[in-house]
Amino acid sequence: MKHHLSLLLLLLLPGSLVADVILIDSRVRAGYEELTLPDNESLGLLGLGYLIDKRLSERASFYYGLGVYSAVTGQRGGFFTGGVEAGLQYSIGRLVLDGGFFAGGGGGGAAPQGGGLMLRPHVGLLYDVGNFQIGLEYSKVRFPNGNIDSDQLGVVAGFSFQSVLARDDTRIPPGQQLTMASVTITPTLQHYSPANSAVQATGVGGMELAGIELGRLMSDNSYFFLESAAAAGGDADGYAELLGGVGYRYPLGERFALRGRLAAGAAGGGAVDTGGGFVYKASIGAELKLTHSLSLGLDYGLIDAPDGTFEAGAARVTLGYTVKMAAASGYGTPVEPRSLSLGRWALRLSHQTYLSDPTLRKTPGGGDVNLIALKLDRDLGKHLYVTGMAAAAYEGSAGGYAAGMFGIGYHHQLSDRLAIRGELLAGPGGGGGLDTRGGALFQPMIGLTYRLTRSLDLALMAGKLRAFEGGLDTEVVDVGLVYRFETLESR
Repeated sequence: MKHHLSLLLLLLLPGSLVADVILIDSRVRAGYEELTLPDNESLGLLGLGYLIDKRLSERASFYYGLGVYSAVTGQRGGFFTGGVEAGLQYSIGRLVLDGGFFAGGGGGGAAPQGGGLMLRPHVGLLYDVGNFQIGLEYSKVRFPNGNIDSDQLGVVAGFSFQSVLARDDTRIPPGQQLTMASVTITPTLQHYSPANSAVQATGVGGMELAGIELGRLMSDNSYFFLESAAAAGGDADGYAELLGGVGYRYPLGERFALRGRLAAGAAGGGAVDTGGGFVYKASIGAELKLTHSLSLGLDYGLIDAPDGTFEAGAARVTLGYTVKMAAASGYGTPVEPRSLSLGRWALRLSHQTYLSDPTLRKTPGGGDVNLIALKLDRDLGKHLYVTGMAAAAYEGSAGGYAAGMFGIGYHHQLSDRLAIRGELLAGPGGGGGLDTRGGALFQPMIGLTYRLTRSLDLALMAGKLRAFEGGLDTEVVDVGLVYRFETLESR
């Protein structure tokens, strides 16, 4: 059994293994399509995905990864789904035939998504110009336990690059060209103060949000980023946003800098009127470098939904953690082998169940709620780690419910294969009729992991989910696979 699992992992791991460095063939894909809902209603859906490519032959390749789809036009702002994606590509010269499948959970925006399970098979024809692909896709989006079943043609584009992973030894093989790219992981807290016109239109006043941002430098002072946040207090539990943008820092000495940011993306939910879901956001602020890796930031700006009544002032405080990771291309600093270390991470794909409880929903009725969850762990030492989780309902009459949590964990090996772990998580969540008033949640968990191979574990955990203000107080069961990996970093 162990031999077969190890062989399967070797087949799935893409790229080329050169000494102690693994180059992962990766791709970011974006697309747009218009779904047709009941009563001939249109919903413009923006898709984003991170995919890993595994070449099967000179012309054929297999890919797999993660995807998220969100409404940006129509009248269903706040509609989000997330899940897993896989497919095949076959090249004929510069033309690429593509076929794949997405499965995930989500909903929102009062759309008829039922329990939230989304299935999306597609076929496409792309034109390849090196590390860039562009073309058309024909897809079918279906919510089996809801009332969405749509066929459509959309546009899609993808950008290919190589990610770098490492083994236990940090030696760089001779001739390997790597740079150290600055990557920043930033927890955020925000307060939105809606304009009077927005409050009068919906009755939704001020709200607090918690979120996370991932950024990377493009030059000495410019950077791009992806940020996600959701309501954790105030009048809009269930509100969420997913934005991408660019920023610029203007240094005023070694420790202090001014900064400006522009972002756009999808947002909505929680009775906030974002129209079709498209929003843009602009801010100015400052940051103070606390240590070599940590920086404190303050920003103030404006967020606006052109198709809805939502407009608000946005105050934000951030705590950024910056690490230099090895990259195969792009802006970065030269590699200094003597300063290298390993960063230890774990990616967990889990199935969660909220057990049926009278406190679960705002109104009585309904059974268990099943969710798909993605977790990312970062080791801080031998036992401690920090963790982040995103989860979305796909079954159980809670379509549109989603949660994003952060926290700290502890693990201890009981034997070579068996370990015990505990976690304390907190963060925003809402939607789907669950009683999360305000949106702030707390989730302690404890469980076991069993090592299947060098890099793969099976995890079984259980715990409690409680809302700080709402009545939600129920048990949670979590079963998943844990993929452990290392990144090459500067000390």
